[in-house]
Formats: sequence, C-alpha cells, structure tokens
Amino acid sequence: MARATWGAQVTRARRILAAGAAVAIAAVPVASASAAERHASRLFTSPSSITSVGPWMVVANRVPSSLTVLAASSGTLLRRVAGTAVGVGTPTSLASATAGGRRLALVAGTGGRVAELALEARGASVAVTRIHLLRPVGCGAGAAYLAVARADVVDACADGVVSVWAIASGALVRSIRATVTGVTHATGVAVLGSTIDVTNAATGAGSAPDGVAQLSVATGARLRTVTDAQDAAYGFASPAGIASDGTDVWEINASGNTVDELSGSTLRFIASSSTNLYDPGVVAATPTTVWVSSSTWQGSSSMVTQFKVVNRALQSPWMMCNSNGPYQFADPTGFALHGSTLWVANATNGVVDEMSASTGALIATYT
Repeated sequence: MARATWGAQVTRARRILAAGAAVAIAAVPVASASAAERHASRLFTSPSSITSVGPWMVVANRVPSSLTVLAASSGTLLRRVAGTAVGVGTPTSLASATAGGRRLALVAGTGGRVAELALEARGASVAVTRIHLLRPVGCGAGAAYLAVARADVVDACADGVVSVWAIASGALVRSIRATVTGVTHATGVAVLGSTIDVTNAATGAGSAPDGVAQLSVATGARLRTVTDAQDAAYGFASPAGIASDGTDVWEINASGNTVDELSGSTLRFIASSSTNLYDPGVVAATPTTVWVSSSTWQGSSSMVTQFKVVNRALQSPWMMCNSNGPYQFADPTGFALHGSTLWVANATNGVVDEMSASTGALIATYT
C-alpha cells in the first residue's frame, strides 16, 4: 500500500580552520522549499548521511550538494537547503548537537569544511540558518567525518588531519596534524569520553596499516594505534567506520566482512562477528544494540543486521533485506536513530527507509 506525498512515494508498513582560525560568517537564512520544489520527483539524490535533530531528520545529498529536512514524525518534506547556502561542497558526514538552546545540524564536506546550521520550528515548517562555517588547515580534497565531543565538534579529514572546534562559538580548540594522528586514509571517527578514535584503511605502499588510532580530546596527543601487528585477533581489513556505545567502540571491516567490539578505553579486542555481513559500510551503536549495513553483492540485496552482546559474545537477532520485507536498501551510507526508530539512507537508489530499531519491522520508505 502506498500514498503519494509531493510526488514522492511513501510506502506504509513505513540509514578545518582557515588562516589559523575558525571563521564565523554572518547568519544566512535558508529559503523555504517552493511549491515547485515540494513537487520535485525525488526527495533525495545520492544521499551520503542522515542525522536526527530534535523533531527533524536531516539528509545530506551528494549530487547536487544539498540537504533535505523531513518531519521525523511523518516523513513530510519541510525544506530543501541548497549546497551554496550550506557552504560545504559534496557533503559526506552529518552530526547533531545542541548549543545555547539551539538545535544544530553539523555538515562536513569534501576538503573538511564544516557548516553549523541552526534549525528552528516556524509554524508547520522549519527555518534553517547557517551560524558558523569552519575551515580546516591541511585537509586535502577527500571526504571528512564528524563526531561530537560534549561541547566540541571533531572533524577527521581523509588524509589524517583532525580538527576540533567549540560548537557554541566556532572557535578552534586544536588542529592535529596527520604526522601526529598517524592516519593516512581516515574512514570514520568516534568520540568516547576523553578520547577520539579514527579508523584508517591502508591504501598501498607508504600508507599506514589498517587499524584504529586513539587521540586525547584534551591534548590532541596520540595515545595509541592498534593494528594486526599488536594482535592478530583484530583482523582489520579495510576498516570502514566506527561508532561508540558509551562504553566500547564498534569498528567495521569492509573487506573482512566483520564488526569488532573494542574496549573504549584501551582499544583492546573484545569480540567479533561476521554473521549476515558483506562489505559493511555503516555502523551505529547504543549501550545494548549495534546495527551494521551490508552492501549489494552479485545481485543480492543490501542488508541491515542487528547485533547484541550476550555473555561477551555477539549474537544477531535479525537481518533485514529486500527479499524478506518491502525494504528498499541499496548500498546504505547512513544510519540515524530517532526514538525507537532507525533511519537508513541508501546511496544507489536515493531512498530512505524508516524501521523499528528493536524488531527491524519496516515503518515507511521515502523517495
């Protein structure tokens, strides 16, 4: 059963610092979606990330660079934000935060530039205002990844540069060079307490090996790097992302088809699973549950797999794919948790799936 909303099919049963300082730009109001835009044929185009900001879901689109804002309660399109208004090119990562009573969406794009956008309810719609534009020093043209550390935002550029800014003011806290992080090809970042964890995927001769680097939030110093050389149990194989559950961190291996649980304080190996995983690309975690995406392979469906820790071992209560339900997974690129729901952004088909985080039951699909 389906219903049309503004021309989109919604299926019911319903994934850093410039010139040595952060740059605070004048607040730039973002125009509301016009009637023509609201009747656009697609809500999303090559989505790269998704995040929950208060009562809204924000989706980053790669081509053209833009954001889509939905009502989390209904999936209703509230606003489109053009890339020129956001201020970053080709958005690759999203995060959310609250500062000074404002609900913020943080957007990173290629080259590491980060935009802070304030979202505010305006009647049945939402106003979006850019309040800071943060520019890194030393970042190349690759992707960038975001995490939030209490009152700071952490930006890991693909070439290993890590920058930290105060969210409220946009002031630079520190810039950590790649020679310090020891990372040559970052693929994800997570913050847990006083530490920053960055996944590195080896790219060939001269690159750092597959592994995870841990940095101090307070000083920027590298505390440790773990690789298979320290312990073969890790089984790092093209690390593709990392997430924190508040105690430990969960790292995924794209070519190893595994998810690993590592100690949040020391990165010591705890457990691993390959159940229902192929080329995992996205991971999300809470204190009780972990979700991992799998990519499309040889005609098979992309998947979302749930994991739980039982007696220090990983168990998978369920795996959902397009053949065991009316999902529309297609190479997921982003997860966002909102209340009891998990939202999945899919790069290949430009669809966002909303599902029960606990049971995996489909709630809606938005295109």
